[in-house]
Amino acid sequence: RRFEKVDTPTFCIGVLDIFGFEAFSDNRYEQLLINYCNEKLQHLYTMEVLQKEVQDYRSEGVEFSLDDSMLTSNERVVELLETRPVGIFPLLEEEGMLPQGSESKLMDKIRSSFASKKLITADSRTPRKFSIEHYASNVTYTIDGALEKNIFAFPHHLEVVVVKSNIGFYRDVFFMVPNRHQGAKTLSGRFRQQLYELLTTITSTDIHFVRCIQPNSEKLPMKFNAIHTHQQIVSVGLLQSALVRQHGYVYRRTYQDFVARFKILAAVEVVADENPRQMCEKILTEVFATTTTTTTTTTTIKTARCQRRRRQSR
Repeated sequence: RRFEKVDTPTFCIGVLDIFGFEAFSDNRYEQLLINYCNEKLQHLYTMEVLQKEVQDYRSEGVEFSLDDSMLTSNERVVELLETRPVGIFPLLEEEGMLPQGSESKLMDKIRSSFASKKLITADSRTPRKFSIEHYASNVTYTIDGALEKNIFAFPHHLEVVVVKSNIGFYRDVFFMVPNRHQGAKTLSGRFRQQLYELLTTITSTDIHFVRCIQPNSEKLPMKFNAIHTHQQIVSVGLLQSALVRQHGYVYRRTYQDFVARFKILAAVEVVADENPRQMCEKILTEVFATTTTTTTTTTTIKTARCQRRRRQSR
């Protein structure tokens, strides 16, 4: 029954542990798919954590001094990888469907399509390689074997073996696979389709990100490589996130929550049936001086002074 689809809505907590960004001395088709997935998730992080926070400030009428140009996005790289008709993956799928398709012709198309693009480069002096300026670092890929690996088809002779199997479980599982003869005809197409479904699920939830930083590349205890660590912090957007927090307001509460939390600190009387925003302004004037601001729906605090007051009030 575990293979049966459950129609009733359920609530769950999901943990997505993604494979990290890969950049080896020899990068091929597999690394291209993995790094594409990381680009999409990094774009999600930028949109959800950074740009959304800036939009929230503006929608609440809070002054925000951070310039948009300081919030870099990898959206352009994602477009060059997946956008039809001249993205890397569309070109790969198109060449694989041609009777006389070859990896040499694919490289010719990549060179001509991205001749004027700075993020994807292909030098004629290395005819089997192209480079992509990912959000993490520049990676050079070798095209060898890409067309063959990109074919997504269940071998007919294996299908015959499974269908004729004496073990009913194998037959049941095989026939339960939805649309096994439909959908994307290439591995990259199926991979992008599944990634799209995953991101759709993620964006419908309340997202929390946990960034894991390696102190060294050798996976050794008690060893800290500052250059290696700094490169990761920069590449995954943690500096941008810290910059947004620095220019923004780290502590936010609704008027009702703020009054319930801090009214004990105010020397002035807080009337129970008073307007929550006016009550907040009384407390802010009396206790927090100029370190706060009231928005359309919340009270926001910028400095660490309130954090010390909050801890003292516990």
